[in-house]
Amino acid sequence: MAGLAQAKGLDWPEQSIFTNDSPYYLKLKSDGFVQRIRFSKEACKGIASVDIEFSQRLLVRSKVRPRLQSNWPSLYGISESDWCWFEFEVVGLNLNHAELNRYRILITRKDGSKWSYSEEGNSILPWKRVVRLGVEQEPTSLGAWGATQVEGGGVLFKLWEPVSEEVHLFLNAEQQPYRMNVDRRRGDQNGRHHVLYVPEARVGDEYYFKFLKGGRYEKVPVTNRNWLSEVKVDPVARELKYVSKGGGVDGYNDPRAVVREPIRFNAKSTLPPLSTAHSQPWLIYQLWPVAFNPKLEKGKWTRGTFNSVKEKVSHLSDLGVTAVELLPVNESRFNAGWGYALNSLTLVESTLGTREELAGMVDAFHAQGIRVIFDGVLNHINNDLIRDPINTTVRKSKFYNGDTPWGPRPDFGNPWVDRFLAQSTSSWIYDYRIDGIRFDMTKHMYEGSGPGWNFLLELSQYLKAEHPGIYTSAEELPNNVAVTWPVAEGGLGFDSQWNDRFKNSFELEFDHYRPDNRQVNLSPLANAVMGFSSHQDHGWDRPFGSPKRAVNYLGSHDFVGNKNPLLRIIAGYQSFEADRGQIFTRVRPLEDGHDPIGHFRQIHNDFTHSAVRTSYLVLFTTPGPALFFQGEELAQDLNIENEWSYVDPQNNNSVPSQNVDLNR
Repeated sequence: MAGLAQAKGLDWPEQSIFTNDSPYYLKLKSDGFVQRIRFSKEACKGIASVDIEFSQRLLVRSKVRPRLQSNWPSLYGISESDWCWFEFEVVGLNLNHAELNRYRILITRKDGSKWSYSEEGNSILPWKRVVRLGVEQEPTSLGAWGATQVEGGGVLFKLWEPVSEEVHLFLNAEQQPYRMNVDRRRGDQNGRHHVLYVPEARVGDEYYFKFLKGGRYEKVPVTNRNWLSEVKVDPVARELKYVSKGGGVDGYNDPRAVVREPIRFNAKSTLPPLSTAHSQPWLIYQLWPVAFNPKLEKGKWTRGTFNSVKEKVSHLSDLGVTAVELLPVNESRFNAGWGYALNSLTLVESTLGTREELAGMVDAFHAQGIRVIFDGVLNHINNDLIRDPINTTVRKSKFYNGDTPWGPRPDFGNPWVDRFLAQSTSSWIYDYRIDGIRFDMTKHMYEGSGPGWNFLLELSQYLKAEHPGIYTSAEELPNNVAVTWPVAEGGLGFDSQWNDRFKNSFELEFDHYRPDNRQVNLSPLANAVMGFSSHQDHGWDRPFGSPKRAVNYLGSHDFVGNKNPLLRIIAGYQSFEADRGQIFTRVRPLEDGHDPIGHFRQIHNDFTHSAVRTSYLVLFTTPGPALFFQGEELAQDLNIENEWSYVDPQNNNSVPSQNVDLNR
């Protein structure tokens, strides 16, 4: 069994164990908790017992149940019968005694060897956190980050905050804060986690934090640095309320997190298990919900939503699309941006719809046999929203470590940051039953940051262990083919990566291809089709390997937004316009001041349409996954403006940012 392959230097078999502190594996009760843990069936044959030990108490022999309780949230992509499950229940705890409630899971094998497992450690991989009993190990701190509903009533609030003396919780409209309990470890200056169980708290309550540093609440600039705020928002909140937002920095006025349960996904449709997904062809439609199916209201087009996307699922099914890849749907600083200036890894952009509407859209795609891929942006996170931002405005920021061209780079290699990134990413799979994740510009996660490569290596394995069969794709430009090599061969183990060489062959060659000049060098295209990337090692092109590892494309959000769609490149049409000091390619050829009809016909004619059809014939018949951007099936010639043209807030920050002019 592949999952039992021994890792070099390790005694515990890889991918043979999984558990975590999510509601899918840990259930908090008002006086204790229930934890479940799964083992591969092969590993399970050698297990004699599973027990639990608290850090400041004697060993507790908990109930170990080979049969699972029926009221756990359902897992997507896992057949529970393929695993051996253990479950134990602990009672008699005070949830506010954070330091006393730390524990380890003890595993005794039939060969007599004893092992210890903890959620805390220097790796996000569960099997790397299993050590022989006696090896020093930090015990698990009970509870997940965020606001967790407790069976029997109440909510447990938990926050990782190692640089504040105290953390105060503000609940609803109450003026008097709750002082959170500190989980202080040996060597910690202030504390590691801040925990508070509030028996009277309920789902729907609004909350935020304030950090006490130097005897006073820390203030950081907000709303484009116009004023200071003490409010800190839960970085793993599931819902957010605010008076207004907008702007290039941090435009949230009066933000409050809302206590919410994980979505109970009552799917109306089913798809084959995720493990079978890779045997199916991937024809991927990249979709920007804002502009996909806008509505005409009172003579003006309004932005699209999850519900308006849902209305066009049959159109995509008729095209033969097998997967849709959504531009980021995370809470973003821009009202109508592409989503890459995201402010949260867990919040849904409210202008697109609710969490339930997003889940309903995913279910509608599944009903038509179409899988759903989310865009994961971990290379830069502009989450000033949490008011303890991943940037240099806070001198001791616990997240920040350098910059990328698009924003602050997280502190990869910090086990708590890595855990935050991995679990937040995984929550999208749990909550919305998605089938894959495309990771934005992975190269900038490890360039200049050696730990970034190790994080990606562990993340790909973590997601596969937690959600067997999940599809992982990387935007790795220019291509480093090792990203999709198997882990055993020194690669990162991603299923696929974008092949920019394929796109570049058309872009660079067809830019000179005109009715009066039809000389094209097809050698770069031939090499791309044969599976050679644009990554070179010692002067030699390197192959991807299996065609399934390369996602070929002719258009994407970058290609259409920052440059031109292929149709315009072939046409050679050029015209520009200025917008607030920035120059953009004109997106309205029919509104050119001189000869608009002539310019339109320069783009749309038999020659250009035939060339584009031929290009897509090559794309769709090349082995491996293929991706195209919305509207390309209609020979759409409009480019979309880069999201950074929507920075400025309007009306003294009361309107989020410039709206996309959908009439264009």
